[in-house]
Parts: sequence; C-alpha cells; structure tokens
Amino acid sequence: METEKETKYLRFIIRGKIDSDGVVSRVYSRRAGDLLGSIDWYDPWGCYEFNSLENIEFSSGCLREIADYLDELMAMREKK
Repeated sequence: METEKETKYLRFIIRGKIDSDGVVSRVYSRRAGDLLGSIDWYDPWGCYEFNSLENIEFSSGCLREIADYLDELMAMREKK
C-alpha cells in the first residue's frame, strides 16, 4: 500500500501500514523532487523519527512540516 501527502514544501510517500512497525515514509522536496530522508518507527522511543540524508539543509518551515507530519502519523497510529 502506498499513500502520498503534500505540504507547502514537502511530499511524503508512505509504504506500508501506519499501525505497523515496518512503515516507511520517504520525504521529498516538492520543488526539486529530491529525496531528503525517511521516516521510520523507532521502537526504543515508541515513536516515528525522521532520518535526513547527509548534508541536507532545512528551513524552519520544512522542519515544522516534518514535525507536524510525525505528530500526524502518531495520531493515526494511536487511533488504530
């Protein structure tokens, strides 16, 4: 299963089920289409985490969108 969400700056593509520990979301720049990193479940913390590729710079707006998306994934997971 693959779903997609776009924000002002980013495009998130999810592969897998949100209530599964194996869900992976790739994060892309909307403007250039470049892969910026991934979102994975981190069991020791019991939450999703963002892992950026090396040498990627983010504005506060991009970071805010990533943080909001992490919160959204957690809310969807808790509803399941």
